[in-house]
Amino acid sequence: MRRPTAGSDATRIRFSDPGLIRERVVDALREAIVAGRLKPGERIRERELVALLGVSRSPLREAIRILETEGLITSLAHRGARVSELGATDLHDMLQVRIMLETFAVRLFMERFDEAVLRRMEEQVERARAAGHRVDLQANFDLGLEFHDLLVGACGNRKVVQLHENLKRHQTRYQHFAFARLGRDLRALDEHAEMVTMLRARDLPAMEAKIRAHLLRFYEYLAPLLPVSDGSPETEPDSRPHRPGAAHEP
Repeated sequence: MRRPTAGSDATRIRFSDPGLIRERVVDALREAIVAGRLKPGERIRERELVALLGVSRSPLREAIRILETEGLITSLAHRGARVSELGATDLHDMLQVRIMLETFAVRLFMERFDEAVLRRMEEQVERARAAGHRVDLQANFDLGLEFHDLLVGACGNRKVVQLHENLKRHQTRYQHFAFARLGRDLRALDEHAEMVTMLRARDLPAMEAKIRAHLLRFYEYLAPLLPVSDGSPETEPDSRPHRPGAAHEP
């Protein structure tokens, strides 16, 4: 296949199409936010980013609007755009959606039971255990979510997989935050192994309960380090997540 040369149509489209420039800016900003190089609450400084990325303000502002719809950037009146804060409420809401998606994925998986997938999940657990505490931030995240990716990916529903992938952007921010302050959570690997046993036994009620407990334990583990308010509109008192050990309000 002939490679595009300088001045060819393919090269011009790659670098001059406004839509592609916008996507490049979206990807760069998203990756910086998810990786934590742009910190929660940090102001989005347009002048600096325009110079850094080598683009005009128009694609940058379009990218900011797109990342607002993804929940990664928040625009406040008279204060400009900022990286969305991490918070206990946001974490709780995100995990509730993951519980809904992953328990549904389990139901679908059991209808199309695949022993080969279970073997890959077992291998993944052993590979994650072998790493022990000797992992960096990115490896910790990859090993932690790879198991869930295998589970959801085997459900056969592309929309469920797509939604799960979108949530991972938010999950990554919390995983990085937790790892930097608390280190690796090895107990999660034992829970993954228990899930494989439940799947092989086709015990749907036990598996659904385990997923719920497993994901909410991450909330219990991390919530004490997070502000309850994350800058989003307050929830009704009865539905607001409580910190572990905190007394419920009447």
